[in-house]
Amino acid sequence: MEKELKNDVNVVDKEIQELPNNLPLSDNKSVEFEEISLAFKQILATDNTDRLFDLFDTTIAVLDIDGNILIAKKWQKICTDFHRVNAESCQKCLESDTQLANDLEEGKEYTVYRCKNGMVDCASPITIEGHHIANVYVGQFLFEEPDLSFFRANAKKYGFDEKAYMEALSDVPIIDEKSQVALHYLTEISKFISVMAIEKIRAMKLEKNYQEELNKKLNEEIEKNRKKEEIMIAQSRHAAMGEMIGMIAHQWRQPLQIINMNVNNTLADIDFEEITMENLQVNSKSILTQTEHLSKTIDDFKNFFSPN
Repeated sequence: MEKELKNDVNVVDKEIQELPNNLPLSDNKSVEFEEISLAFKQILATDNTDRLFDLFDTTIAVLDIDGNILIAKKWQKICTDFHRVNAESCQKCLESDTQLANDLEEGKEYTVYRCKNGMVDCASPITIEGHHIANVYVGQFLFEEPDLSFFRANAKKYGFDEKAYMEALSDVPIIDEKSQVALHYLTEISKFISVMAIEKIRAMKLEKNYQEELNKKLNEEIEKNRKKEEIMIAQSRHAAMGEMIGMIAHQWRQPLQIINMNVNNTLADIDFEEITMENLQVNSKSILTQTEHLSKTIDDFKNFFSPN
């Protein structure tokens, strides 16, 4: 029993060790995946990738892993004017796109799928920094002469104009199923887009890091200058305060001397018994006059340095 338990533990431990290190955080989509996916869509929207597709004489498209069309070029009329217009047949298109994407196994360069509306599509994954971001589709062709009865039944089922629908069908190219040219072309396109996107995303990351570092240094310099300015303001205030105290001391010196003289005169009159009410009143009034002058000096300086 103990031996079997150890074996079970070892098996579970081995399975845990084999799990990928970059497991998604939620809904099978990591934060990094979302960032790369968003950047990739921005690249397709702003760069000349669609112009590149104009150079090729075949139906080509880029869809994200949720089946949303990011770029579509030279689609067959049977798809744009019929299959993708009718709600029911369009749903089959979306189901086929999803199935084709699901068939792209990890490490698989391409997959071939016959859609539910009768067209043949090939898809190759676009992988960026280890994340399956989107798929490149080359398709809307046939491997053999079409089953006309199948497509006439489609026209009747979905209410298509049979004549126009069959004319659109006649424009669909027929490719030898054994030919690898289209598949080789598909894989090369997906690799090219992946490399281009990787380089662009890395450049965007470098620019973002540069801007963050630049902003960090700028904020540091702003903080340094702010502290220097605070020190200079404090020093200026201290200097102004010292100057003000010096001016007050200068203005107070003479009144204090007069007060001191009147007090000494009064004390001398008392000592020599020569004090009279008249002298006492004169000295007292003089002292009051000087104290009022001292008080007025304080008010004058206070008003001068007031912010208002």
